[in-house]
Amino acid sequence: SKRLEAHSLNEVTVAERNERLKAFRKKSLLQEQCKVLRRTARSAQTMVMKDDLKRMKKVLRHLEHVDANGVIQTKGRTACEVNTSDELVVVEMMFSGIFNDLNVEQSVALLS
Repeated sequence: SKRLEAHSLNEVTVAERNERLKAFRKKSLLQEQCKVLRRTARSAQTMVMKDDLKRMKKVLRHLEHVDANGVIQTKGRTACEVNTSDELVVVEMMFSGIFNDLNVEQSVALLS
């Protein structure tokens, strides 16, 4: 009890204590609103990411890199092994036979 009596809040006026309490309540309310806004923003971001993922899967299915069940096919495995910024384009070129009639220099020029 001596510790409670020695606390610095005992030395302030009732009006000042009420002001501090009011400020603390306002701060707590703002912190709670901030948490709600963060959750809402995370939820919206998740929705956008899900839509992007669905579109990516659709492209991979259309290009036959994966089947309807999402199983990776030969083209998809090949795209995983290609080390370039346009893996899907390069794999489509490979599987369409563009490189068949080109010599090494032409292939390098095409890929650079």
